[in-house]
Amino acid sequence: MHRILIAGAGGVTSYLLPVLLKTFQPEKVTLVDKDILEQRNLDRQQFNADAVGEYKAKALADMYNVDHRAEWFTTNIDARRYDLLICACDNHKARRDVLTVADMEQIPAIIGGNEYFDAEAYLYLPLWRGSPKDPRVFYPDIMLDNSGSPLNCTGELQEAFPQLALANMTCATHILHLMWTLFKSKADWEHRPHRFSTTEYKIS
Repeated sequence: MHRILIAGAGGVTSYLLPVLLKTFQPEKVTLVDKDILEQRNLDRQQFNADAVGEYKAKALADMYNVDHRAEWFTTNIDARRYDLLICACDNHKARRDVLTVADMEQIPAIIGGNEYFDAEAYLYLPLWRGSPKDPRVFYPDIMLDNSGSPLNCTGELQEAFPQLALANMTCATHILHLMWTLFKSKADWEHRPHRFSTTEYKIS
């Protein structure tokens, strides 16, 4: 049984959550997001239409009977009772904060991201800090770029580059595969994948 804290309750999490609950049967799941569900989200995110105007975290929590917090994920979040962080936010500020909290609490994190078509996810373990497997090393922009952060821009700017429903679903699938690697695989860590990526031109 696992206790999972998910930063971001948008498109990726809307595809991720039902399969996560069926496959891993976690003891507790908490969604953290302050974004509001809008009508324009419904063409690529799995929400009930009658939830428009609600916090996305609450809308998903009501659908799947999990916990939620209507707040942005920051380094002030209390993650002491969780054993996995998942970041499904579309900005580097949140990803950076998730990695910081993972280090503070010594728990693993899985970060997913996607663009219009492309999708990827990567696993981080605190023992990898500063190594080539640290996202802050192989994606140094995480440490520099605040664009898209809900703390620094409006929702309209965040919507400037929408993702296909297919990309949201693919990202969710990559996160789930990494969860399986983390919790279910019997192989040693040297032989477990820690990144999955799908692009329009290349699958790796």
